[in-house]
Amino acid sequence: MNIIEYLNENGVQGVPNGGDYIAIQCPFCREEYNSGNAVGGFNINLSTNRGECGNSECHHKYAEFDEWSEALGISNKRQVREINKEDANEYALEKNTEPRQIIEGLIESLDEKYESKLEFKKLGDVMSKDHGPINWIVDKLIPADSFSVISGDPGNYKTWLTMDIAIRVSQGSPFLDYFGTNQCPVLIIDEENPERVVQNRLKLLGIEKNADLPIYYLNKSGFDITNKNNLVRLMTYIAENKIKLVIFDSLVRIHRGEENSARDMSAMYRRISTITKLGVSILATHHHRKGSEKSDSPQNLRGSSDIGAGIDAHLIVFSEKEENQLYISQPKLRSDEPGKPFVVGIVKSEKGGIKFKYIGEDNRKQKKIETIQNQIMEIIQNSNTDITVKDIIEKLPADSSPTLVRNALKGLDGNGLKSKKIKSGQLLYSLQTSEPVSS
Repeated sequence: MNIIEYLNENGVQGVPNGGDYIAIQCPFCREEYNSGNAVGGFNINLSTNRGECGNSECHHKYAEFDEWSEALGISNKRQVREINKEDANEYALEKNTEPRQIIEGLIESLDEKYESKLEFKKLGDVMSKDHGPINWIVDKLIPADSFSVISGDPGNYKTWLTMDIAIRVSQGSPFLDYFGTNQCPVLIIDEENPERVVQNRLKLLGIEKNADLPIYYLNKSGFDITNKNNLVRLMTYIAENKIKLVIFDSLVRIHRGEENSARDMSAMYRRISTITKLGVSILATHHHRKGSEKSDSPQNLRGSSDIGAGIDAHLIVFSEKEENQLYISQPKLRSDEPGKPFVVGIVKSEKGGIKFKYIGEDNRKQKKIETIQNQIMEIIQNSNTDITVKDIIEKLPADSSPTLVRNALKGLDGNGLKSKKIKSGQLLYSLQTSEPVSS
C-alpha cells in the first residue's frame, strides 16, 4: 500500500501536484479556522511522507506522517505503521522519481534541528510482527541491511578478503568456496590503496582485464561520510546502481571525527544507519590497537568502545604466515548465534595468483585446553594438598591464558577432579576419588 491508496481507502481525496506530491486540504487549517477560505493546500511528499501546508499562517506548516494522519482522524494505526519510509522510497523509485529527492528525505533526520518522532509499541505489537527469515549478503557472516566490520592487525589480509567478498557477491558464487552469497552489485570505497595496487590485487584474485562484473569503485577521493554533500552523492549513486553492499577500506579513512570520541563515532553511525535504511549492507575494515595481547579479542578494536557496540556483525582475522593460513573468529552477530572460529587456506599458484579457501573449524583453542588439562592433572597428582586456581596458574607455563585455565578446570570438575569452595570464596581442587559402592 502506498500513500495514495492509503488516503483513498480512508475517504480522503487527493490531487496529484507536480508528480512527486499529492495535495489535500490541510487538516490543521480546517481545524483551526473552520472556514474553507482559510484552509491551505497540504502537499504530501510521496518519497518522505512529510506534509507541508501552503498557508503561511498555518501553525503546523510542516508535519510528519503520523501527525497529519491523526489530524485527518484516521485511526487505523496498523496502516500507519505499515507505511514507513522504506515503502515510500520503493514507491518513488518505481515511479522513476529522482533518487536524490528520496535520499534527501532520509538525510533530514541528520539535521540537528530535526525532531525525531518516537513510536512506542505494546508488547503484543512487537511479538505479532512476522520479520521472516534472516537475509544474508554472505551466509552466516554478513547480514543484509547491516553494518559489519572485519578487523585485525596490519598485514592480515583484511583488504584481500573484502575484495574477494566483493568478487564473490557480484558473481553470486560462494565465498571461500563455502559460504553462499546473495548476488548483487557492490561498491568499494578504498581510501587506503592507490588504483595501481587495487588493479594488481584484482588480477591476482583472478579478475581479467575485460571482466564485466557489477563492482564499482571510489578510490583515494577524500570521501567523508560526515560531509552531507558526500553522503547525498553516495546514497544517490547507490540508488541509481541498485547497490546492496558497500565496502569501506578502512573505517578510519571515511570520517573526520576523533576515533576515540564516543560522540564522534555516534555521529558517524547515524550516517551509516541512514545508508542501511536504503536496504544496503556496509562492510568496513578496521585495525586493532598496537601491542594487543590477543589478536582474536574483540576488545582490541582500535578507538572508542562505541565502535564495537554499534556494529551488527564482527569478523576478526589473524594469520600464521608460515602456515599460509588465516584464522577467522566471529565474536558478534546481532541477528543470530555467532559462528564457530574457522581456518582459511591461502592458496598461491605458480603464476602468483591467490585464492582463499575454507578448510574447517579452528580447533586450536580446544587443543590448547586439552594440553592445559593434562598439565593440571599432573600438577595435582604431584601435590600433597588441595590446590587453588592461583596456585595452578603459577605452576603452569607462563604463556597459559588464565581464561583457558579456568575453562580447562571447568571441564575437569567432576571428570577427574573435584572442587570445594572455602570461606574466602576460592575453589580448592583435588583428585576425584571413586566412592565405595554400598551393599
